[in-house]
Amino acid sequence: MKDLLSSITKRRMEIFEVLYKEKNWISSNELALKTDVSLRTINSDIHYLKERWAPYLVIETSKKNGVRLTTPPSSQAQLIFHNGLKKSEAYQFLEHIFFEPEYNFEHWIDELFTSESSLYRTTHQINRSLRNYGIFVQKRPCFLQGKNERNVRFFYAIYFKEAYGFFDWPFEFERNNIVLFVEDFLQQDALKVDDEHKLFLTYLTAVTLTRISQGFIYSGSNDLEPVSASNDFYRYSHHLEPAANELNLVINNDTKNELIRSLLIFQSSEVFEKQNQTVFVEIKRFLETIQRLFNIELTESVQEKIIFIFIYIYQFYKIYPHQNYILFNSKEYSGITIKENYPTFFKIVTDGLIKMEKKTGFPWNSIFCDEITCWLIVKWPNLTNAIEDKKRKVLLLVISSIGPDHAEVLMNQLYRNFSTKVVVQYHDQSIFTLSDESSSEFTPYDYIISTFNSNFLPQEKLIVVDEVPSNNVWGNIRRAINNVHKISSTILAESGENT
Repeated sequence: MKDLLSSITKRRMEIFEVLYKEKNWISSNELALKTDVSLRTINSDIHYLKERWAPYLVIETSKKNGVRLTTPPSSQAQLIFHNGLKKSEAYQFLEHIFFEPEYNFEHWIDELFTSESSLYRTTHQINRSLRNYGIFVQKRPCFLQGKNERNVRFFYAIYFKEAYGFFDWPFEFERNNIVLFVEDFLQQDALKVDDEHKLFLTYLTAVTLTRISQGFIYSGSNDLEPVSASNDFYRYSHHLEPAANELNLVINNDTKNELIRSLLIFQSSEVFEKQNQTVFVEIKRFLETIQRLFNIELTESVQEKIIFIFIYIYQFYKIYPHQNYILFNSKEYSGITIKENYPTFFKIVTDGLIKMEKKTGFPWNSIFCDEITCWLIVKWPNLTNAIEDKKRKVLLLVISSIGPDHAEVLMNQLYRNFSTKVVVQYHDQSIFTLSDESSSEFTPYDYIISTFNSNFLPQEKLIVVDEVPSNNVWGNIRRAINNVHKISSTILAESGENT
């Protein structure tokens, strides 16, 4: 939902995203082409990012090479988007009217020290951006509403989670009691969820309580109500009393029903299997394929955890068929790293999700590929070890014009940088022994790492390095290794299709 950012902030974020995904030098001209702005604007924005976003990232510029992003270890892409979210006039306005929905449009003109025309533009921008969500800003009084109240609640819960995270809390009532309520609610169906999911449910509960106290009631279907959670509600609803008192809200049957209607994204495997048998079977078949191709153990407890993630994704999207983030999709950035480091695994997962999508009619791959790939890595112990074991060792030959001693040094550096990914040999004789007749010696190798170029070296396999290789050269070698793995991933994926 970058549409709600100012045009300048949006453009600068797009520049950051291109640099982040590029992972290498890119010319200013190419950067201007990819972001559809002038070269002058690119140079101005790069200067701004270097000066103003320095706490979060480091940008290098070179007349020869162009521009390159270096993200410090203490920084994350999330901080960039968080900063943009907190400075957005549109999002700040949406937050204001959430907590104070009783005021008219004129009140906010004075309160926000803005002009009538400016606030009208902001409101129009919000309504245009949220049209597909079925929600919009009412002006007299000002509040967010929609045909489906649940969409409003989900939108705000996603917003607060991204804007405030784990360590800040925008509500006047205490967070800890809401967390205790959420934990007891989940325990009724023995649902063991991660802190990330628990945090979203905490915000969703806080948003729901606030909206109920303001008179916004959900009137949709409640067919999926978890019976145990409904029956046992009053055993743990006492956790909500402090928040209810702060909001002048009574915890009764109406409140109970409203809360449960908001919390339907969590469902046990047993209930889900009964209601979505085809989907459940395809999920298990997908996991069995991963297990077989990588020859890795899949215990019942691990399978249960992973299946729960699939259920959560499925239920969430069925209830709220929109993106589950505002600006920053953390799983997308994790997916970039996984695709780069584990291309075989990423290819196999993608192919499996494409099949699932065709059979179930659910966007497993087209929308949730990065998220599922990331959760598989997180939830499946030793999966990364199994992925590494499946990678074909890339065979490298090192030749140095300095001599065999230097070639051996380069070999050791290659092992230190790429460890189990490669098998490295070096030419232990003088290069004067090499000639046009030596070409057959290079056939077994995937790549030749050499300090020089010559006609008798196979050009399609050659990577020329300096005596002391630069970071740029190590990046070239890494991409070459990954390219071999991508080819082998296709072969492995095809073998999975044929078994």
